[in-house]
Amino acid sequence: MKSILNLFFVFALALAPQLMAHEHGGLGKITGENVDLFYSDHAISGHIKGKLLFATPLEKEFGIALSHWEQGKKFDTVFKKNGTALSGEIESLTEKGEKTNTKFAVSKISAKEGVIEGQLNGQAFKVKVSSDKMEEEHYINPLFQVNYLGKDYSFKLQDGMACIGCSLKISFVVLGMLSTAGAL
Repeated sequence: MKSILNLFFVFALALAPQLMAHEHGGLGKITGENVDLFYSDHAISGHIKGKLLFATPLEKEFGIALSHWEQGKKFDTVFKKNGTALSGEIESLTEKGEKTNTKFAVSKISAKEGVIEGQLNGQAFKVKVSSDKMEEEHYINPLFQVNYLGKDYSFKLQDGMACIGCSLKISFVVLGMLSTAGAL
């Protein structure tokens, strides 16, 4: 029953933008290769390479809780400060049903430079966040340009805004799930 309610909430967020208006202007859309997500009031829902997901900010500390479904099974993870580092580990299943883990850890965040750096499965990544306009330290319709394993990727938040902290959480969800889905 709980799984049905979770799925209902994900689809309600995706299909009812008029219900999800917030102080940042309503329902945003995060798109890129294999990325089809909605963003509203710091929550994310949709799918990455067919993997249904939902993520919400933590209430008592900086971070984000991520749930995704694979082969009928729900997986939950939390990205937050662990000791002295910001990190999270996403568990999932491969297409063959074998367990897999994606490890995401941050080593540098610079709001001034619009840069997020860290390790994804032990390999360095760099995200450059940019936008044509800033409003009260928020990127308006930010573009995320990623370099990982010598390859470049990008995704964009359209009709939304994000500070560097929100950009970090969005990067965790998108890069972590792209890696989990084997799309990086």
